[in-house]
Amino acid sequence: MIIDTDKAISITTFNQKLNRVLKDVEDKHELIIMRRNKPAFVIMDFAEYERIKSALILKETDSIMEEYDQALKELAK
Repeated sequence: MIIDTDKAISITTFNQKLNRVLKDVEDKHELIIMRRNKPAFVIMDFAEYERIKSALILKETDSIMEEYDQALKELAK
């Protein structure tokens, strides 16, 4: 996994500087919170969250439709 260090901060910095952290999220759209030098959390703006959630729903829908199409083909035999 590749971590963009420009978007990463320690959990200590997060706790001490919440207002600055939220400003960084506004500017960068996402921020990775590090704990013991490992990625632990991601904070993102709501628009990015909605975009990702929509993409996942579309992917799941596509998968379900493929299974449905396959089942119809099997029934047509």
